[in-house]
Amino acid sequence: MLARVLWIAVALLGGVVPVPRALAACRLVNRFELPVIMSGTRPMVHAKINGTDVLFLTDSGSFFSTLTPETAGFEEALKLRPDDLPALLARANVHAWRRESPAVIADLDAADRIAPRGAEARMQMGDLYAAAGSYPAAIAQYTTWIDTHGRDDARSAHALNARCWTRAVWGQELGQALADCDLALKMHPDDASYLDSRGLVRLRRGEYDQAIADYTRALRLQPNIAWSHYGRGVAELRKGMKDEGQADIDAALKLQPQIATEARQRNIGP
Repeated sequence: MLARVLWIAVALLGGVVPVPRALAACRLVNRFELPVIMSGTRPMVHAKINGTDVLFLTDSGSFFSTLTPETAGFEEALKLRPDDLPALLARANVHAWRRESPAVIADLDAADRIAPRGAEARMQMGDLYAAAGSYPAAIAQYTTWIDTHGRDDARSAHALNARCWTRAVWGQELGQALADCDLALKMHPDDASYLDSRGLVRLRRGEYDQAIADYTRALRLQPNIAWSHYGRGVAELRKGMKDEGQADIDAALKLQPQIATEARQRNIGP
């Protein structure tokens, strides 16, 4: 659901700056707001470090598996300025990629205390809370963002979908989740990720025909959504459609081998 810019290396005219030094130099100001551009088939983001134009190459996130808050300079920065919001969020992001959920939540709780109510960062804070499994806190962040930005903001559909998806994964407040997804889809009827989110809500609610319909629409738009295959497969199996259901489950496993484990953790299964 949620695409994050993953910094792997910094391409500079005249050389490559080591990533930890580059991260410390720019202090990750607006780290989550950098626009993605394309260089051929490679996604990149443009930024400035001490007045120098740079391009950050993006990749799969393997960089974060080796980066630590200490090597990135976040610990030193936060000793000097404990209320440095960008540094707190950047450190939370590193903890998230290292699957250190308690540390993610601790950083986000600190960020929540100092972030302005209408801060742009609250959308990303919601994403990180959700990734750490703190679903009520994630929903609170999305709600604050929606309330302070309004439904006319171009990004409101994304925020509504994020809140819908989080409630669906949590398995709670499903009526509110459905309302959010319906509104997001009213804004963007052919968004596959929004259809995928609503499919999960309907699966959770036991509305299997509607879930299959949403997942099918999502897969027509974007055939390789593993969760849409898996969710549709679960709905089909629950309806007794064994061959169709197993075919979808197999397709999902081919696209994302760990999906069955993740589904069990979320209590989603036939």
